[in-house]
Amino acid sequence: MAVSTHTHRPILYAARWLVLAGTEHITGSDAKRRIIVINTLALTTAFLILCIGLYFSALTQSVYILAGVLMEATAFFAVIVLNSQRRYYLANAATLVIHCVFGLYFGAMLGSALPIEALTAFLLTFLTGTATLVYRKGFSRRATISATLVIVAIFLLNAEYDFITPIPISAGNEHIIKTGSWIGVCILMTFIAIFTIRQNDASRQEIEELNERLKKANIAKTRFIRENNHELRTPLNAIGIAVQGMLEVREAHPELSLLDEEMGVINTSCQLAAEIINEKLDYAKIEAGRLEEVSLGPMRLADCMQDSLTINRAIARSKSISILLETEKDVPPVIISDDILLKKILNNLLYNAVKFSAESRPIRLHVAHVDGVLRFTVTNSGVIPEERAKTLFQPYQSERNYQLPGTGLGLFNTKAFVKQLQGDIQFVSKDGYTSFCFTIPLIAAATQPVAPQNTQRQLELGGYRVMIVEDDSITREAMKKHFSRLGARVLALETAEAGWQSMPGFRPDLIMCDDGLPGIQGRELIRMIRQLPDFRHIPIIVMTGNAFDDEVSDILASGATELLKKPVQLGTLHDRIIQHLFP
Repeated sequence: MAVSTHTHRPILYAARWLVLAGTEHITGSDAKRRIIVINTLALTTAFLILCIGLYFSALTQSVYILAGVLMEATAFFAVIVLNSQRRYYLANAATLVIHCVFGLYFGAMLGSALPIEALTAFLLTFLTGTATLVYRKGFSRRATISATLVIVAIFLLNAEYDFITPIPISAGNEHIIKTGSWIGVCILMTFIAIFTIRQNDASRQEIEELNERLKKANIAKTRFIRENNHELRTPLNAIGIAVQGMLEVREAHPELSLLDEEMGVINTSCQLAAEIINEKLDYAKIEAGRLEEVSLGPMRLADCMQDSLTINRAIARSKSISILLETEKDVPPVIISDDILLKKILNNLLYNAVKFSAESRPIRLHVAHVDGVLRFTVTNSGVIPEERAKTLFQPYQSERNYQLPGTGLGLFNTKAFVKQLQGDIQFVSKDGYTSFCFTIPLIAAATQPVAPQNTQRQLELGGYRVMIVEDDSITREAMKKHFSRLGARVLALETAEAGWQSMPGFRPDLIMCDDGLPGIQGRELIRMIRQLPDFRHIPIIVMTGNAFDDEVSDILASGATELLKKPVQLGTLHDRIIQHLFP
């Protein structure tokens, strides 16, 4: 047995080298598999040709069969050599040509001794199967299958009309040749079946691995967006509150008017940064297919537009741009729509108009009632280049603008929001102006929206106790100073544990709480407070950088009275405090 093993081992090593020839420089697993298929195919066919073909040659005593066998075997070894020289396309093509040429040759020489069924099955199954295993391009596959059909047609015609006279074969030898041919065809077809199964298994495994990598990448992307969203909102909130506090102090001290411009720049920059963060957050939701549901209800159109104009006019001042509102007389004052989505659309279009409009050139927002729809048109100076217009609504297509940088997501998000409202958006850019026009269905409101309560009252907190739980020291100190200016007695703490321990002694009337606290989270602190009968109904307003829907829902479910996303506008905060502290 030892002698036999050592005798066969060099043959096995040689066969392995022939199969792997030309794969050492290939990096792609798919390309390696195809080369191994070609080399194994060539080696297997050459081996079968030498074994079965030489036997047929001995039976028929025909030099034509012997010459064909030696030439075909040599040709298949040449295919392996081509692969070892990295001439892969030529090796693939040579494999097809060799099978076709010698299939015809032996079919003509052996005549009826070669079963027409066996050759047809071999050509149709083996060559077409090889085409799908080896070739990835449609042209190569079509060429292989077409050549196979042509060869089969020629073979069938020759069998019918005997264009080429076959060699004489006795009846006994003809039976042996038929049996040997079927054995060879079955071996080669088994080879194709095994490789097809292996390739399918490998492809399925690659798909599963790719899906797993995509899942991990998506989780990492979501985590990255969530972490950065929170980390960016917290310092912006501190900046925003601090500068808004400065603006309040400025009203009482006219001598500080020299700082108006600088404070305006800081405040505007803070709003711009918040808008960019919101754009990225909206894009993440759109990409994941988790858009917020449309919430239709009666809304005052003028109030919605005025809110958008107020924000963007503050931004436009840095470029000495005015924003004009033009509303047609037949536009109803109250409509049924989604107030939040409509504001997002208007904010994005107005912000984009300010960004690309020339200095001191006005921007117009025109609203009209046309054929059962509301048509909003935002017009600004400047023309969009033709090459840019083709990709305008695609994500991350922002042009560089040093005064008002953006993410390139505004128009992409805007188009998604318009579609949510069952509308359409178009743009025209010519004659020195660009106009974005979007339409939404006009639904008349049967009832008036509930008017906001106490929004104009001046917030005074003299005699009230306010507890602030915020881990960011800058935000904490800014909030402490702000509430102190309002007359409140303030206790500012860093952790939820400190807040919990101070509850019985301080007995706050209002709690301002962050959610992302070290140790116990804000939402857990709220749940604990709501278990105390004396504090079950006091207002707890959460200011958080967690802006994702699942986190917002969980915070509100913990018992928070109100949730405001950072950066917080003090005017909005005052409205909420008045609403909940002085109902």
